[in-house]
Amino acid sequence: MNLNRFIENLQSKPRTIRIQILIGSVFICMIFVIWVWAASLNLSQEASPKGTGQASGESTLEQLKGVGKEAFRSLEDFKTEFEDLNKAKQLEQEEVEPVRLPVE
Repeated sequence: MNLNRFIENLQSKPRTIRIQILIGSVFICMIFVIWVWAASLNLSQEASPKGTGQASGESTLEQLKGVGKEAFRSLEDFKTEFEDLNKAKQLEQEEVEPVRLPVE
């Protein structure tokens, strides 16, 4: 139950302290993920023979730039899809007057 006490202690701290702890934790996790990524990139470079795994002599930096451009395009596509969904949701939420049927 040591974890429960730790969480209770964390919850009792002021909001600014909790946010500082959050930012620090995210920073540490980010550093760890970048380190693992860099280590796996180095291992994959060492494992593949020269000339293979690289399209027409592209350097690793050029490949990363290409991946970055693709990621940026994907984010733009996601943004447009999200905006389209929001517009459709707003149209659905607009009040529609019911049609009055003729009464006989």
